[in-house]
Amino acid sequence: MIRKKVNLILITLLVSLLLVNLSSAWIVPETHDYIAHEALNQASNSTGGQVVAENFDDFSACMSLTDYSVFFYFQQGFSTIGKVYLASHNNLICPRAIELADKNNPHELACAYGICGMEMMDSPSHNGFVPSQIERTGLVNGIVHAPSEECVNKKVTTQELKAEGRSALVNKYPVHKDYLIKVFQSDERAGSIDVGLMIDAFVAEVAQNDQYTVGFRGFTAIPTSIHIILILYFLLGTLMLAYLVRRKKKSLFNIISIFLILFLCIFLVITLYVLYFTGHIWQAFQIITTPYCWIAPISGWESYINEAVSNMVNLFNNGASVVYQIPDPSGLQALHNADSNNIWKLWIIGFILVAIMSLFIWLNVRKKT
Repeated sequence: MIRKKVNLILITLLVSLLLVNLSSAWIVPETHDYIAHEALNQASNSTGGQVVAENFDDFSACMSLTDYSVFFYFQQGFSTIGKVYLASHNNLICPRAIELADKNNPHELACAYGICGMEMMDSPSHNGFVPSQIERTGLVNGIVHAPSEECVNKKVTTQELKAEGRSALVNKYPVHKDYLIKVFQSDERAGSIDVGLMIDAFVAEVAQNDQYTVGFRGFTAIPTSIHIILILYFLLGTLMLAYLVRRKKKSLFNIISIFLILFLCIFLVITLYVLYFTGHIWQAFQIITTPYCWIAPISGWESYINEAVSNMVNLFNNGASVVYQIPDPSGLQALHNADSNNIWKLWIIGFILVAIMSLFIWLNVRKKT
């Protein structure tokens, strides 16, 4: 049991560093499209359901694109949600999208429903599923959020859903880009960024559009403190490696330490930055979460998916006003409360990790008697 807990901590810490800025409610586009299809099976004859069913690619693309602001999720630190993220995840953006949509253009109206869909689906995850994961693991939002949602994604996704969502994203985002900018830029919280550029970056990262050459724009959204920690970690490892290599009499522990530093410090940090700059972090994240999902305590995830489906059925049947009936899509307060209950545990984990690192250094630099 203790070994499993340690493995869980190490894996989630690694994953959080690799994908600290791509944390959405459920995963786009697969899980979101899965929920939408389930809802359409129950409400295909409703007014909203008919519009979406006949223009699903428009709906899917705009639903995914509403998550462009995940690049700014941790803009203000691990225990909060950046204000730019809140600009596209709130109870007001859905009615605003419907208001600005051309009602004579079913493609744009389906796009507006897609924006609404993101809010309706996010609410159960941010206010229920993720807080439950925080409680079960004893960790914090910044560590468990994205990996836990990816574990659910692995449960529901299919190759058909993956191909459908990415195709819609690439083909439809140029059609609706101006409309999306108009909707999201209308919120003053997004006033400090170029929404269009961030949407381009989002499509490049999620859909891997080879024509996009500017690079992984979202990289700049990572807090400076994270860069400082990674750089210091890399420098410490480099200094320790240089010391061990230059040491004339090397013990077996010294030799093992050289390989550990090369892999866990030098190689890890270099790989991390290469993945960010080349735009391959999304694929790496999905691979890395596989072992995490073997031990992640995500039982009961189906109830949150079903709640999201019910929210969508309500949206299709009754229109945008139902968004006021659901808890805040960002889950700001729920996630903060869950974090507050576990923050002391993270300090203990941090202390243990520092103690292990200190012991590791001491064992390598001590002189034999």
